[in-house]
Amino acid sequence: MSGKYVVILSGVIICIGILLFWNGVSDVFSPKNSKAVVVIDVGHGGMDPGKVSEDGTKEKDINLQIARCLRDYLIAQDYTVYMTRETDCDLSDSGASGKKSSDMRNRVAFITDHQADYVISIHQNSFPDASSHGAQVFYYDGSHKGKHMANYIQNALLDMDDTNKRQAKSNGDYYILKKSDVPTVIVECGFLSNKKETASLKDTNYQKQLAYAICMGFCNYAESE
Repeated sequence: MSGKYVVILSGVIICIGILLFWNGVSDVFSPKNSKAVVVIDVGHGGMDPGKVSEDGTKEKDINLQIARCLRDYLIAQDYTVYMTRETDCDLSDSGASGKKSSDMRNRVAFITDHQADYVISIHQNSFPDASSHGAQVFYYDGSHKGKHMANYIQNALLDMDDTNKRQAKSNGDYYILKKSDVPTVIVECGFLSNKKETASLKDTNYQKQLAYAICMGFCNYAESE
């Protein structure tokens, strides 16, 4: 992490501490002078672990940890933030025969119900080639604003990790991208199939660095609109 990020990150953490002290954790989700509403879609959860690393690390847990950090950074930047889940649960309806389909439909409904202006979906990647590594941002194929947001976030992630050469990529199949009516990106924060990257993804400080990069990339995008 560069010295620039360390200094700025320290300042943001101080701001968050002040917010939490004055407002209490449950009250900081909607700042009085909110710029916009951001929904953080926290991938998987409950009976759905997502990707699982060789050492048993579950994607659903890493997603939630990074999402919590991102939430706090965005709040410090005066955004109103909602998370599709704040615990280890899924969003499927009780008794639904197709749990995954129900879960995905309810995520989209959550985005609509909370009148999101932007959506950032947090996930982890996996690939048979264990050397694959690096965060990558996906956007819906044909979405100009989604592409714009993805590129800003991807560039911030590249600044954070100079070993990462990945670029933002379009996708026409991911449900959350297809069904969301607002600019939406999926951030695959790293590869749980890579032992070294898995160790980093489990590290609290690295999770904060990732969340901060995502936040700064998003903020730069939003300010450019």
